[in-house]
Amino acid sequence: MKTYLVTYAQSETKVHAKFWESVLRFQKCNDAEVLVIAGRYKNPTRKTEDDGEWWDEAVTPFVVNGRRRLCPNLVVYGDVLIQPTASHPLTGFEVFVGKNSGIFGHTKRALEVVPTGTRRPRVLWSTSACTVANYSASKAGAKGAENHVIGAVVVEVDDAGRYFVRHVSAARDGSFTDLSTKYTPSGVYEAPPATSIVLGDYHAGREDEDVLEATERLVQEVLPKNIVLHDLLDFDARNHHHAKSRQERYKRRFDTVESEVRHAVASIWRVHGWLTSATLRVVRSNHDEAFDKWLETADIEADPVNAPYYHEMWARAYREGFPDAFAAEAERLGVPKGTHFLGVDESLVIQDVEHGRHGHLGVNGSRGTPRAYAKLGSKVSTGHTHVARISDGAFTSGVSAQLDHGYNHLPSGWIHAHILQYADGKRTIVIIVCGKYKGDDE
Repeated sequence: MKTYLVTYAQSETKVHAKFWESVLRFQKCNDAEVLVIAGRYKNPTRKTEDDGEWWDEAVTPFVVNGRRRLCPNLVVYGDVLIQPTASHPLTGFEVFVGKNSGIFGHTKRALEVVPTGTRRPRVLWSTSACTVANYSASKAGAKGAENHVIGAVVVEVDDAGRYFVRHVSAARDGSFTDLSTKYTPSGVYEAPPATSIVLGDYHAGREDEDVLEATERLVQEVLPKNIVLHDLLDFDARNHHHAKSRQERYKRRFDTVESEVRHAVASIWRVHGWLTSATLRVVRSNHDEAFDKWLETADIEADPVNAPYYHEMWARAYREGFPDAFAAEAERLGVPKGTHFLGVDESLVIQDVEHGRHGHLGVNGSRGTPRAYAKLGSKVSTGHTHVARISDGAFTSGVSAQLDHGYNHLPSGWIHAHILQYADGKRTIVIIVCGKYKGDDE
């Protein structure tokens, strides 16, 4: 396995000394190659300009000259210099990278998935920076300073040429965490347990076993205090995606809602078994809500296989005051102690990151989008789209289930990805590739 750490250095700007010491610790500990993309930024409001162009001498031995191909389908674009104040640094590179995934140098941390005609999407990352914030006294400069991230991307390439890329972000003391290891200016240590992992949308009944087994290993490595589940219930038995299709309705004519609900509850116990000390958080999601919608709209006379369960559910609803159907049924069937089902509009803030939004509900009654959540001005970790993304403080997970659900035809950007939040509050997106979550995952 080969390991790299890729970051960005701005011209006429000092390196973040403590972070750089941690980078060198990472280099030595992992026998890693450090790559620095050297970028330029001229500050028109600075009173004096130095003669000539310079970069901090600490980074100059590591500067990437031109492009660097780390493996057959992953390229570091060291020759592409993006203005540090760019709000969306990865925009426009979807066609530019061709068949590759790409890493671009920038002071901002971002991730975009590019759909393809296969079930293997390409991914674009921006690195974040090893140099301190240094911007003009202007609107663009103020926005650049606000979004400036001290950090890098870690790249692992296994012996088969598969690549695993994760962001690392510096805490105030210059330290950073990558999975279960904390790198500091003074040494390398075992990281404290992560505060949360937001799994890609689960969709019980459509499991990808390789992904779930890799996720179990990831959970047992980072020991999250909270495991957050989105779209736990798929509701394929009577899902709205095929409600108007006679062919699909015929295929599912013997499927029962009750058996699917029971399987989803069994999935809660499965996840609980990965790490019994973690608290399970089930975020109210659109596929869970399909259960309530079915109860309200079903033509039950035309669905005799589900009629007994339908009437039982309505009888309980009248007795119990019309609760969230899936949450109430799961608790009736029995879930691990401490499992928390979030209600409509219920907030779940872990450290300073909102975890209680699935992502399907947008602003003022509109549909939710990752970019709309990025405009909220607060940190949020959501699901829903099945397409991982980092946009400002908004992180979006991918999917844990199979990448083909029958209704999502190609091209597709769906990807197996989780959001991991470390003890220091910093987040990263972990992408599962061919049943592995890191280069040396066995």
